[in-house]
Amino acid sequence: MKVVNGQEVIKHNDEIYPIVNLGERFNVPGRAQTDGGTAEGGNMLIRIRESERQIALQCDAVNAQEEVVVKPLEGILSGTAGLSGTAVLGDGNIVHILDVVTL
Repeated sequence: MKVVNGQEVIKHNDEIYPIVNLGERFNVPGRAQTDGGTAEGGNMLIRIRESERQIALQCDAVNAQEEVVVKPLEGILSGTAGLSGTAVLGDGNIVHILDVVTL
């Protein structure tokens, strides 16, 4: 990782990816080591290549990949920067869907 103009970035295949730390962006304290996180957290980078915004997301871990139906946010959560909606998983858990354009 390097810092360019005050922004952490990584270079991969001659492309520059600004790093967005999800824990800092959503004001989430570090996860406990017993929950699969690390003491420092934020050890994984996920490259997102979008025509709208090319970034690298810094997170604790990736648990799974699933195809879901996204429901838009309503009420007080609508318009929350960085979130585009929610989805209900097959086991009944609800997950938030990130909007990388507004992160």
